[in-house]
Amino acid sequence: MTMCASCSGRGDTTCHSCGGRGTIQRLTSNGDMDISTCLVCGGKRRIRCQFCGGRGTVGPDMTAPMPPKRARPRAPDEDALEGRWAAAQGGGYYELVKDGSQYSVTEYGPMGETGSGRATRSGDVVTLHITNMLLGAFTLSLRLKGDALHGSLNVMGIPMPFVLTRE
Repeated sequence: MTMCASCSGRGDTTCHSCGGRGTIQRLTSNGDMDISTCLVCGGKRRIRCQFCGGRGTVGPDMTAPMPPKRARPRAPDEDALEGRWAAAQGGGYYELVKDGSQYSVTEYGPMGETGSGRATRSGDVVTLHITNMLLGAFTLSLRLKGDALHGSLNVMGIPMPFVLTRE
């Protein structure tokens, strides 16, 4: 976890309504100065930090290690690629279905089906030819390692890591 920059780890901040004075001053219609207790902080001058919720820290708790994700066991006669592959980026997945010597690929994202294409396998190298709504037509060359496919996708000339894991 990271210390909250808004409250400097205290969990509370200066009241935005009274500016930390605890009172509100206003001029009445007859020219008198009315001083009343701030309704936001109740005169305490500080309020709970809205950014961290009063915890003083933000972000995930990294002290507890995540349990390792176990790949589901594959039957000996099961195809190495056929099935659902979860994308580590963006929460989508790819469905691969054996179609002769190739595979039919359907890409799914948060809004449903987002792309389709074909895949071929040569040894441990898997090549995906996909057309999707965001990037158009593109080709991915991935290396099969157990229940994971590893590679990179070039976005504007910059290689971005691309990992698929079997679900």
